[in-house]
Amino acid sequence: MIITEVKSSRSLSSYYLSILQDPNLYYFKVPVVREGFYFILDPMLATGGTAACVIEKLKKVGVSSEKIKFISFVSAPEGIEKLKKYSGVEIFTAAVDEGLNDRGYIVPGLGDAGDRFCCTEGVEVVEDYGIQSG
Repeated sequence: MIITEVKSSRSLSSYYLSILQDPNLYYFKVPVVREGFYFILDPMLATGGTAACVIEKLKKVGVSSEKIKFISFVSAPEGIEKLKKYSGVEIFTAAVDEGLNDRGYIVPGLGDAGDRFCCTEGVEVVEDYGIQSG
């Protein structure tokens, strides 16, 4: 089972909306795989909030920590630290950067991986998640 965290229509099983540094799960649909593993894929692990949200949901539906694997290209120490509380969840990352800036972005980071993935860098994009902000 692969669970992607990309904010795009290309996402396989679950869609997420991150408002500032507080992720909100608004759709979740995965098959129950008793003998398999669940891979959470995210290009960047920054605060760890979205990954923690997904792990919590998987655990709530009965997936054991040992069956969850988190994979990213680049991670911040803060995100890794947040995920350490889920003993048994393995974290795989290609690089660990310096940390987060005051906006919660990885420094130096990859730039906007979402824009790069969706080929929207420098393109005007309209997003509507149907959520009214007050």
